[in-house]
Amino acid sequence: MDSREMERGSEGGRAARQREIANLLGAAAILMFSFAAGSGILQHARTQDFLNLYTGAWLARDGQFHRLHDAALQLERERALAGEGRSLVPFVRPHFYALALSPLARLPLDAAFRAWIALQASLLLLLLFLIWRDRGSEAALLASMFSCLVIGLVHGQDNVLMALLAYLGFRSLERGRDVQGGLWWSLLLAKFHLALGPILVLAAGRRRRAMGAFACGAAALAVISAGLSGMEGGVLYVRFLLNPSSEGLYPAPEKLASLQGLAANLPWPAGWTYALAGLPAGLLALLAFRRPWRQSVCLAQGGALYLTPHVYVYDWSVLIPALLLGAEDRGRPLVRGLSLFLLSPLSATAFLASPYTQAGVHAAYMAWLAAIAMAQRRGENRPAGEDGAAAS
Repeated sequence: MDSREMERGSEGGRAARQREIANLLGAAAILMFSFAAGSGILQHARTQDFLNLYTGAWLARDGQFHRLHDAALQLERERALAGEGRSLVPFVRPHFYALALSPLARLPLDAAFRAWIALQASLLLLLLFLIWRDRGSEAALLASMFSCLVIGLVHGQDNVLMALLAYLGFRSLERGRDVQGGLWWSLLLAKFHLALGPILVLAAGRRRRAMGAFACGAAALAVISAGLSGMEGGVLYVRFLLNPSSEGLYPAPEKLASLQGLAANLPWPAGWTYALAGLPAGLLALLAFRRPWRQSVCLAQGGALYLTPHVYVYDWSVLIPALLLGAEDRGRPLVRGLSLFLLSPLSATAFLASPYTQAGVHAAYMAWLAAIAMAQRRGENRPAGEDGAAAS
């Protein structure tokens, strides 16, 4: 290599480093601005979304696992913390998750909330660090723009934890570590309806070892929960979930970020919406069984989440692997463009602004799935795993 080529290589390296620094600085600025913009909701979140998690933690610390999902007991505790006259914000997570949360109850509500926000913010930084290490600074910049993450964080939710689990499972599977990936994804059963997409991903990808690991993880969590709750607590939990009149269990269906929310907002009977939008979404999700790995992940995760009930916009955080895959696809402009839109703050803003702009986000989401399903490219393989396929 002559001196001119060495100089060009050196200049290229400097340019790449400058781009990386610019992307990381941009990601940091976006995060700080997003958190500052959403900080006004923190006081409300302390006695709303976070309060139900704290109530579950308090009941677990008090050993009340057999009555963990007793609505009257939960309401009594929430009113003691946040004042009389409030309605129930129910704790609906499994018993094992209440046990994991129980250390929070050693702190007063205000201190526990500050610790919780600090923990979720730390997990968000860890997620962005892993994305940067795995996929580069541009991916980290895009992930920082995905405002669903910060929306949930400032509301006191645990969606950042769910996003991290989703990404850890995905990166393990990408590296052929099927057992590890299945175990990571089994932890999503802490918010069990978010685990439907990963289950479909594993089934579509025929990742048998990962499915076995997921099943083992799920069985272990079920044994822990059953041991904590006993028969009485288990029956109470099932009744609580299946009772449509349970207070606070189905708040504001028009705000749901799924097919259920679309049906609640459109002026015609919900059955028409489920038929006209649900059937195509289901078919697109099933096409994951006939697509290469990267497309399969997007279709299975995206399609399943859209059909899942009780999904709010912050629950889209678990889509971070699928949306980053789409954004990386420079050979398919439509897939990349729609992925970038869904990652951008504009999509969440439009979703929350009004039912009319919300419908546009639903349309973009369906178009994203359709574009992925229709795109074809030769030479795309599954990642290394038990089937011996090469990494894509």
